[in-house]
Amino acid sequence: MLDLLSGDFSLVSADDDLSEKAKKVYEYLSVVRKASKPRIIKDAGLVSEADYLSAKKELLGQRLVVALAGRFGGLAVPSSARQEKSTTGQPSRKRKIEQVTQEPEKDKISKLSEKARKIWNNIPQNGSFVTNHSLRYKLRPLGVSTDDFWNYRKELLDNGLIQIRRGRGGSVARIQEFVEEHKVRLPSTLVKEEDKLYEELRKWLNKNVVKGDEESGGQAWAVTTALARRSGHWSTPDVVLVEVTSYEYLQNRDVAVTTYEIKRYNPTMDNTWVFEAASHSKGAHYSYLVVETPEDRKTDEPPPELSPDLRQFGVGFGWLYLKSETKEYEFEEILEANRKSPNPGDENDLLEYFVSKLKPAEQTAFKHAIK
Repeated sequence: MLDLLSGDFSLVSADDDLSEKAKKVYEYLSVVRKASKPRIIKDAGLVSEADYLSAKKELLGQRLVVALAGRFGGLAVPSSARQEKSTTGQPSRKRKIEQVTQEPEKDKISKLSEKARKIWNNIPQNGSFVTNHSLRYKLRPLGVSTDDFWNYRKELLDNGLIQIRRGRGGSVARIQEFVEEHKVRLPSTLVKEEDKLYEELRKWLNKNVVKGDEESGGQAWAVTTALARRSGHWSTPDVVLVEVTSYEYLQNRDVAVTTYEIKRYNPTMDNTWVFEAASHSKGAHYSYLVVETPEDRKTDEPPPELSPDLRQFGVGFGWLYLKSETKEYEFEEILEANRKSPNPGDENDLLEYFVSKLKPAEQTAFKHAIK
């Protein structure tokens, strides 16, 4: 859970007429600005979903937050919530912050020690989180040792410049007041529903992988499996590709199962995406995390906040984007997945589910190919 007592957090305090649950949620959102329901329950220290719903009702009733749409829902603090809530003559929250803040942003940063400033300069300017592991890796060539990192990261915390998030190794991000506002208008090509991306990747795999395997004497099938989820958390990947290759001088056929977990564009990369993709590895030989991106924002390396976990779990990574020239979606692999040796029972379970999504003629062809 976020340390709600660190830094300048106390400067944005909730009204006394709110319940303790609502105060916790509002104070948390005052830092992160918006968050999903599961993230609010966890990071704001709520006990249950009932606490969240109660706090949500209070905050919506006082127009301090707005509700977010999406798979899990969530809340956000709009800019209007920084204005006065009533006509009582009390100063707005924004003015309260301005009144008690002793040092402007530039003064705080200019007074940092040299190594603390190196850490600060390598934390994403857009407010997204970066893992401590990834940050330390980037800072080694700059002369910041592991001990230095923890010592000078504390300097940033003590000055109220960053916030922390727990998880595998932890991560940090700039406090909202110190985030550069990127007013770049996102292209309208980004999808509104994630389901569309499943089909676009499946079509790309059929055109570029399945067809290529067939031309070289093998067989392959790509199926969208996300639209009919099995029971269990993270139980089913979004798309499954199965390739069957036979060899002239070998009796055994090679069956390679590849899973793809696909996510919509989000400037703040979430490490749980990697864990979800990795969870599919128990029944597959290769697992990939695929993230939608505008064409002009794709990079040649995985996002630094995801890279350490991708490499640790052997999960591959790629971008899915709408190519301006062809007006078709392209998949670009950035990091190759490590080949795994799944448990035969788990692999068989995944293949059984995969086959159930094939058309009858495809089922017959697949069963014949693997014999």
